[in-house]
Amino acid sequence: MNKVKLVSSSAPSSKKNFRTIKQEEPLIVTRRPHIRASNSIAGKMWTTILALVPVIAGAVIVSGFQSLWVIVHAAVSAIIFEFAAEKLFNRSVRIWDGSAILIGLLLGLNLPASAPWWMVWTGTFVAIFVARELSGGLANNRFNVTLFGLAVLFFLFPTMMIGEASLIQNIISIVTISAAGIYLVFKRLILWQSAILFLPMMFAGVPVSFAIFAAVFFVTDSVTTPLTIQGRMLFVALSGLAALLFQFYVSPVEAVIFGILVMNFFVPLVDKYVTITPVRTQY
Repeated sequence: MNKVKLVSSSAPSSKKNFRTIKQEEPLIVTRRPHIRASNSIAGKMWTTILALVPVIAGAVIVSGFQSLWVIVHAAVSAIIFEFAAEKLFNRSVRIWDGSAILIGLLLGLNLPASAPWWMVWTGTFVAIFVARELSGGLANNRFNVTLFGLAVLFFLFPTMMIGEASLIQNIISIVTISAAGIYLVFKRLILWQSAILFLPMMFAGVPVSFAIFAAVFFVTDSVTTPLTIQGRMLFVALSGLAALLFQFYVSPVEAVIFGILVMNFFVPLVDKYVTITPVRTQY
């Protein structure tokens, strides 16, 4: 991925019909073909949040309103930390595009119902302020910020994270997460091949609900995964292999988290060597 910065000039041009361009942020140029689409960041985020509504409802039904308390705290704290970071780093405020809310919901759903408020806020602070905003903001983060926040919580509070099941580890969650995945595939927001390829992790000791959740929401993240379909297939396969190796040292859930985070680091390398092969055509 190359970054090209358009530089404006105040000097008059000798050519007619020439207008200088002012670009405050670098223009990111990716591989062809470039297809104009009506999708927006906010549209994608809020569509994914809509897909999470049945999952949240299932968590509340199984774990009670204590789980709703955890989820609301995660979403609200994520918004607050993003707003504070945008003001601190003098960036445009974008809290209503849904990205912070989505990160908070994903993190909250993977916490136990007994998680205290300060633990929830610690996770969202790490995910939003440290992993995302310090790396440059939306679409510039190298690691999946939700998984980064969860990894830090497992490191800081291992007894609380490992000792109790998360809000999504139940039969109802398996159904609702699967339905969310089908909906997102139908809306063409996730790559179904990536999700299907990661599902065998449920047969490797990983809780079924978390394996499906990771397949739908983590290995399909468009920011921290390779650009090409072939690259994403390689990314998912190596993430699963890394997770299997980590299981010798940590719990299965932690192994999946660390496996994906490790492969996030190698995404630029995958993008460099796994490229699209041009197709020769005759006209």
